Amino acid sequence: MNHALPLVGRTSRDTPVDAPYIVESAQMIELLRRVERLATLSWPVLITGESGTGKEGIARALHLRGPRAPRPFVALDAGALPTHLVEAELFGHERGAFTGAIATRRGMFEVADTGTLFLDEVGELAAATQACLLRALETWEVRRVGASASRRVDVRLVCATNRDLRAMVEAGTFRADLYHRLVPIVLVVPPLRERPEDVRALTDHLLARIGEDVGRLTITGGARIRLAAHSWPGNVRELRNVLSSAAVAADSGVIEAADIAIAIDRVGSVQRRPAIEVTSFAQVVEVAAGNIAAAAKAVGMPRSTFRDRLLAEARRR
Repeated sequence: MNHALPLVGRTSRDTPVDAPYIVESAQMIELLRRVERLATLSWPVLITGESGTGKEGIARALHLRGPRAPRPFVALDAGALPTHLVEAELFGHERGAFTGAIATRRGMFEVADTGTLFLDEVGELAAATQACLLRALETWEVRRVGASASRRVDVRLVCATNRDLRAMVEAGTFRADLYHRLVPIVLVVPPLRERPEDVRALTDHLLARIGEDVGRLTITGGARIRLAAHSWPGNVRELRNVLSSAAVAADSGVIEAADIAIAIDRVGSVQRRPAIEVTSFAQVVEVAAGNIAAAAKAVGMPRSTFRDRLLAEARRR
């Protein structure tokens, strides 16, 4: 039985939660099962993973599958704000509290009261803001900047980061006491290169969405091989950008391997790995329908080298 996804439209029939994910991999299915189990709690959650893996989607799933679903879901990207404004965004401010504060404003904690507050890039918080956040988590009271009294709030806090908070604690750049407040539950979103099964499912879904704007699209087997060979350092966000670029360039709506290669060069992550770095040689062969010569050509390797690496990969398993 299929599970409808209100935020996306469809998912794997094995997906147990209404989350904005198109999944086929065992890692993601298990992660979503954990979300299903944890959604009923009010404990803080820390979501870790590389940029572009969809951490906010996991946060939304926790909210939508829990008892707070009818209440607000409020998201704040701490890394996108100047340091001096983060505290005012989180806790609010009184009129005249600082230059530019021309009116009293509620903070995100107050806006999210009885619901969920998603704080992205929590590792970017300055030391002073970390102290304020810790105090809020200890008392569940917030004080607007410039105010003399505190206000009680009932919020489930879900944080996300692509940084190693434990290493930051050891380096003295993140408070140990705040870290321990945030980590009763940790959810790790795996990068796309570790779940190649999802690349095909995501590709089909994204092309259907892109086709709504540019017209019906089809993708060749060679193009799929090229997608499978890429390491996707920008994860799902990069895949979406690459497919959008390739779709615009495709002749008669048919996306070829060359379209994918050009799109990766144009809009792929600037930190991407060399194209010949393959996550799974067996996966490339599978996409190539068992044709080793075609698979080797798609990743830019001599057939003999590709075969040797395929055999070495099989022995490691």
